[in-house]
Amino acid sequence: MGTILEVRGLCRSFGSHRTLRNLTFSINEGEVFGLVGPSGSGKTVTLRILSGSLEGDSGTVSIGGISLAARSRKAHELFGSVAENHPLPGWLTPFEYLRLRVRLKDVRDGRRELSRVLQTYGLLPYGKRYRIGQLSSGHRRLVALADADLAMPPLLLLDGLEPWQVRVALEGRPNSPAVLLTGRSAPELEAICQKFIFLDRGSATVCGEGGRAA
Repeated sequence: MGTILEVRGLCRSFGSHRTLRNLTFSINEGEVFGLVGPSGSGKTVTLRILSGSLEGDSGTVSIGGISLAARSRKAHELFGSVAENHPLPGWLTPFEYLRLRVRLKDVRDGRRELSRVLQTYGLLPYGKRYRIGQLSSGHRRLVALADADLAMPPLLLLDGLEPWQVRVALEGRPNSPAVLLTGRSAPELEAICQKFIFLDRGSATVCGEGGRAA
């Protein structure tokens, strides 16, 4: 089993506040990691850096052996991400939005992939009948997750999703992705996560099953 995500010495400050301190961990293919910590511990900042929407002050991030700093399209094709407040166009239907995303991402076999994610995430009853702005917050999150899962990337970076929503992704895939999922405590994620990354003042401790240090 190879390494899909490797983070080494990642640091990030906002003014005089050090949010991340020498953050180092790795995730193997197919593993489900819970990134756990209280509000303000750096979970969202970490996922923003890993998804390329924010830069770290120092340290390295590689996905599938490709440095994220190189801004390689190939590296970005290896992951899908859902932000905590994921922006979605409320005036489009899920079908219209995901069809647009298929074209923008230049997804191979786009029609088949569109059909797959609509079915996997239970969006077929809503796909053409409702606009995204009319959906519940839970179903809007599923639309964002369906977008992230287009073309079945080997890594999903998911900020603030419910474990049941992640389970839908895992059960609907012929090949299991690696997942980094945020939460405030291990108990809310332990039913789905194999390992945990505990953030404390921006530093991480990686633990295996049962909370044992890995």
